Amino acid sequence: MIDDKIKALKNMIESPSDLNGLLKYERKLRDASIDRLSEIRALSLRIMKSGKKNEEITTIFPKIKDRIDSLIEKARKQANGLTPGISEEAKKHIIQNAILYNLIIFSHCWDLKDNLSEIDSKVVFQETNSFRGLLKAALDTVHSIDDLFTGRENSISNVIPPEEVASNLSRKFKKELKLVEKSGALKGVITLDKPKLFGKSEYYDTLGNILLKIALSFGPESHTEEIAVRALVTRLKDEYPQVKAETSDVNKAIDKLAENGLIILKEDDKNLRWIQLHPTENESNAILALAKDKGFITLDEVMLQTKWSQEKATEEIEKFIKAGCAVVDSSYAEGPKYYFPGLLNE
Repeated sequence: MIDDKIKALKNMIESPSDLNGLLKYERKLRDASIDRLSEIRALSLRIMKSGKKNEEITTIFPKIKDRIDSLIEKARKQANGLTPGISEEAKKHIIQNAILYNLIIFSHCWDLKDNLSEIDSKVVFQETNSFRGLLKAALDTVHSIDDLFTGRENSISNVIPPEEVASNLSRKFKKELKLVEKSGALKGVITLDKPKLFGKSEYYDTLGNILLKIALSFGPESHTEEIAVRALVTRLKDEYPQVKAETSDVNKAIDKLAENGLIILKEDDKNLRWIQLHPTENESNAILALAKDKGFITLDEVMLQTKWSQEKATEEIEKFIKAGCAVVDSSYAEGPKYYFPGLLNE
């Protein structure tokens, strides 16, 4: 499926060399997303028709169809953000940003159609007891596309440099951004600064987040007893085989966590290293507990779940931002989201 998506992206490549080329490319990508969303709408109607005896289908899919109608309307109303009197450079930045967002929107639309096609197949073959997870994934993708449209509008209305937009997008959509770059779809649009976007600094921040999640998985003893770093390394290799981390990398990530006060780090007389989550820092543990399932939190969510004041909640979140364990994305209309890259399921 990924190969098919890359092929589709390659078929749309324009490699623009000037503003007119960028405008043409942006329109092409916008039309491609509208076409894909229209296909998704038709697929939704088919699922609703064939699954009309299934309660989950009759309850959830009308909502999905309505959301897709809304997305199609948003896609059709997308403006390129160009207004009289702005400089040529600003115009290029605006269109470059629109293209970046349109590429990721198209990628999500592709995934959504694949998801609904699988649901359609299960409905046809009456395998309706096995698609609950697919329904949730579909709803999450629809929500993500909606957020991307909002982010797109913010990025072009504020004339944000495309490098900054790419950096912000990489925090949540790194996989999609890498795929888009791999396809060659960014040629003539922007050259990603890979060390900055995907380099060592972010690697250690992400690794630190994963290690915190692993430490929490040890249960209550992580707050009352010391955990051997080598035990963390073992569990890291077992549970996150895709993370190619050497022991030296783990030690660097742990040092950073300790420097920022998120763990207690000790070394015994045999030079073995041990960590312990601060037993008194229930605030940090509360933040991690909220973030570990979906990879992000919002300020309102933290305040609601912990009963903290806005000032207190902000202060605790800022600790993780300072430590490099969380990044803020302020592009959402309903307020910023704080992402913990190492906790995201990729």
